[in-house]
Amino acid sequence: MLTEYEEAHLCPKCDEPGALVNKRRSRSPNAMPGTMVELLECKNDRCPDYTPPTRVGVGTIIPGDRFRWSIQVNADGTIPPKGSGATGPKAFESVPGSSRVAQQARDRLAYLAAADEHGGESREATEIARDIGW
Repeated sequence: MLTEYEEAHLCPKCDEPGALVNKRRSRSPNAMPGTMVELLECKNDRCPDYTPPTRVGVGTIIPGDRFRWSIQVNADGTIPPKGSGATGPKAFESVPGSSRVAQQARDRLAYLAAADEHGGESREATEIARDIGW
């Protein structure tokens, strides 16, 4: 039977123990004091997410890529359940004007893309400029 801490150190892809790469204090303003974030790496060469080193040409070697994941360790040693931070109610409200501002930005980007692709005086760019009130 594994402890909660040992279970969190198992690779989510292959269930082999991971190696600690980095350990730092949590920078989240909502985290309790003393909360740490550990970065782990799977060292299993048979892990489905392991990419072995590749030789390109005569002497160039592209290093392999190993799966990495992070876990949060609270000051009391507990580990919150996976995904528990994103399931609660949000601590902020949507700004009422933000959707209008976002739509204006999308409209301007559409105009700039059309102007760039078809020239500034193209029919498409002119129609977009007229629609957004330019």
